[in-house]
Amino acid sequence: MQQLNVGRQGFRNGYYGNPFRVGPGEDTTSAVRRFALYAVEKFSDADLELLKGKQLFCPGCTSKQIKPCHADVLAWLAGHDRSEWFKLIDRAK
Repeated sequence: MQQLNVGRQGFRNGYYGNPFRVGPGEDTTSAVRRFALYAVEKFSDADLELLKGKQLFCPGCTSKQIKPCHADVLAWLAGHDRSEWFKLIDRAK
């Protein structure tokens, strides 16, 4: 399976990167939740089609063994219909 870097400096010049940084007042879970809400608005079906069947990774999270990661959100979105996305949004709120 092809690996694809979806980090801030990755595929398509960081297009899929998480703009929400972990820091004071923003833990990993919060940053990933915010990314999930952002992603359902930002990414088109065509954007997500490019990710299907690939192993997505984010070097920032992978190097620090951080979970969850926004790459998990992207993989989930790419593998589900938009009608299923509302379940993700409900969980993220």
